[in-house]
Amino acid sequence: MDHLEFVARRGKKSDIFICYSELARRVALPWHRVSRRKFDSLLNITSKACIDLELPLITALLILDDNSGPGEDFYQIATTLGRKDQSQGPDRFWVSELDCVHRIWRRVGYPVAYTSKYITTDAAKHYWQLLAADFRLEVNRVEEALRLRDASARLEEAESVSSLMNLHEFPMLIVAYHAFVEIEDSLEQLGIAADRMVNLIGGSTRNADLTPEHSFQADNSGLIIVPDSALQLITVLSSFAAKSIDSINTAILGHFETQMADEVDPQKLIHEDDAYSLAALLRYDLLHRRMDDPGPGLGFKLDERQEETASLINFYANKFVFAHEASHHILEHRLNNNTAEGTRSPEEEQRLESEADQLALDIMLANEAPTTQPVALWGALVAILAVDIGERGLLIRQGSTHPNPQTRIVDLMRRAAHLPSELLLAGSVQLSQAVDLATNFTAHFPHVGWDRIDADPEIRTDLLDWDHLEAVAQIDQMQSLGDPEHLQFFERLRDLGYVDLTEGVKAALNGQVRRALEEWGVSRWNVKHILDPNSALAYSSLHAAIVECSALTGMNDAGKMTGTPEDLYTLKSICASAATTVLARKIGSKNVS
Repeated sequence: MDHLEFVARRGKKSDIFICYSELARRVALPWHRVSRRKFDSLLNITSKACIDLELPLITALLILDDNSGPGEDFYQIATTLGRKDQSQGPDRFWVSELDCVHRIWRRVGYPVAYTSKYITTDAAKHYWQLLAADFRLEVNRVEEALRLRDASARLEEAESVSSLMNLHEFPMLIVAYHAFVEIEDSLEQLGIAADRMVNLIGGSTRNADLTPEHSFQADNSGLIIVPDSALQLITVLSSFAAKSIDSINTAILGHFETQMADEVDPQKLIHEDDAYSLAALLRYDLLHRRMDDPGPGLGFKLDERQEETASLINFYANKFVFAHEASHHILEHRLNNNTAEGTRSPEEEQRLESEADQLALDIMLANEAPTTQPVALWGALVAILAVDIGERGLLIRQGSTHPNPQTRIVDLMRRAAHLPSELLLAGSVQLSQAVDLATNFTAHFPHVGWDRIDADPEIRTDLLDWDHLEAVAQIDQMQSLGDPEHLQFFERLRDLGYVDLTEGVKAALNGQVRRALEEWGVSRWNVKHILDPNSALAYSSLHAAIVECSALTGMNDAGKMTGTPEDLYTLKSICASAATTVLARKIGSKNVS
């Protein structure tokens, strides 16, 4: 009798819930295989002990085919159970097959891949995919909390492991853990098994740095083609990251506080692979949330390195980190150092990290619109440089599990076709040279600090995203105050290429953009000074351009709507880029009052 049978035989409702959570996990996750005999034994024990956990639905879910998962008999039983609801009394209505599957999903979250193929209508398939994103936070809460109790103890950055053991801190950890779960599971929920991903996405002439089986396809224009389901992976992660901490805490606390079984040893519910990338994802999940919500809610205090990294990273960089970690799973990299042959060499580790970088950029390139390449590339560069600063790497780190940051940047530039061949001398290209070649850059100067500073009243705050406006306002105020610590920090950024990167956005203000600004109502006088790197009126002209630009308000002088959403997005990006360039120029010239 294993620990599941022991737990199930005690008959407590909370124990049964934990037992079923573990059963569902063993069946659903690819590294677990449960024999049919063992499954039948456990199912018999638990079904006799508790009736009110929708056992018929769970039974339908867990019908096994040892090699390929549930077959068509699963759908047949789901259909039958749905129709049975009609006979349960006047308050129970007949439900559709889709609703029955929906209820199964809400209970245990089985991968969509095994059931969606039996649903024929487009509407049903669309609804099913929505469920994959909407209900993931309702799945296996108790079992996840128990596993996290052990996984969290492995995080060396935590100042006080004891605080992580407090029940009321678990929601924050579960939220972070879901970042890991979504990466592994959402691929399957959206119809892509991780070990089959490379077979679905084919070869490519653009991806010479990866082996053919790890490549994406490219169309005739050279744009990367990624299946819609792969794009939804990043969408799911982004949606997850944007959720309110308080609302997630409330939802999770309301359930597992009453279900937690203190006598269950969490060690027995943990598989050795469950947390192999939790630490990295937890760190970045917390960093992202710290920027959005600096109030209470963190399970533990960030250390100095995390604090510094958090102050530099931005939304697109955060997405790149998630995409990078997801790529390890897609490419089936094991993220620990041990293999059957022993410990991998630094060279092998760096090769795997480079593969994950490039696949992550492919996903970003296909997912970011309308300025696909620049936004994705900028996020990747900021992520790499921010982590490098946090690790005190100074762009020359050697012999580590990750490649030299400058090498990573050059590889990504090559991947995005932003460098001509003569500049692709490994490790020798200057960051400023590389970024000057980029076009249509959407610039986010790295955040410095978390306190929002009131913007210049001449800037209409409702017309610019906070990502842009906050950075512009903070940099402007800090450089004008002449605070020695801030100036020293800016010098450090300059040494690491950050100011060069930011000044590189002037490449976005080319002839095409000049014409677009004029068409949108910006006077030639203001356009001239915005584009002139030596103009003393550049910043004031930018203020005026924002005010006079008709496309930002969506109306022309005649009161008619004008400009597409892409126009508005592009123009706001241009204005933010110009503002950041002007401010970076002030910092770079050391003209600090």
